[in-house]
Amino acid sequence: MNLILLIRLLTAHFIADFIFQPNVWVKEKAEKKINSKYLYLHIFIILLLTYLAAWSFSFLWGVLIITVSHFLIDVTKSYIKKNTTAILIADQSLHIIIILVCWAAYTSQFPSLKNDLYFLFNETKFWLLFLAYIIVTVPSSVLINKFTSKWTNDIDGSGDSLKSAGMWIGIIERVLILTFILQNQFGAIGFLIAAKSIFRFGETKNNNQHKVAEYILIGTLLSFSIAILVGIALDAASKLII
Repeated sequence: MNLILLIRLLTAHFIADFIFQPNVWVKEKAEKKINSKYLYLHIFIILLLTYLAAWSFSFLWGVLIITVSHFLIDVTKSYIKKNTTAILIADQSLHIIIILVCWAAYTSQFPSLKNDLYFLFNETKFWLLFLAYIIVTVPSSVLINKFTSKWTNDIDGSGDSLKSAGMWIGIIERVLILTFILQNQFGAIGFLIAAKSIFRFGETKNNNQHKVAEYILIGTLLSFSIAILVGIALDAASKLII
């Protein structure tokens, strides 16, 4: 019963913040800031859906805290000039933390949450998993970039490419591969390799860019190898601490 309230509150938040907030509202909020009529309409929707999700007059204080804090966070965000991905993540994290705190206070879950967090912070497997995912993100991108830098000058740089696209593609594929390994879904890794190979083959075949194809293949194999080796190392380390 306690958990269902949290799920309903989070559902109300995501519906109000994404589904019931069109892009035109977001743009006007960024332009007019606290004077935007859509800001107040959005906050009203937050208030309404949060109360409907809670459906309890005794939680009215929680509804008001969630609504007022949402207003303050959104107003603050509107005055930040660059609305980057980091800002979006921080914004959503604050909303979710406030919802979690209100729920925990209402359902008397603070002692349980404290014990769970303490256990997690001192759990070796958690830190191994966290370390593995950290390794396959930016550190691996830096390593691959260093290894392939000696061939960079041989690649024709005239082709169009999204900024940092290669880095993010690599990070996503390594995270997916590591996750597949931990879930013993090795067939999914083969599907990912095949999908990327088909896309890359078509991309380079049209331009007859053999050097580009070789460069991409080296980077891809390095990326996949790192993710697989980290997954194997994590599995071996986890068995040692059992």
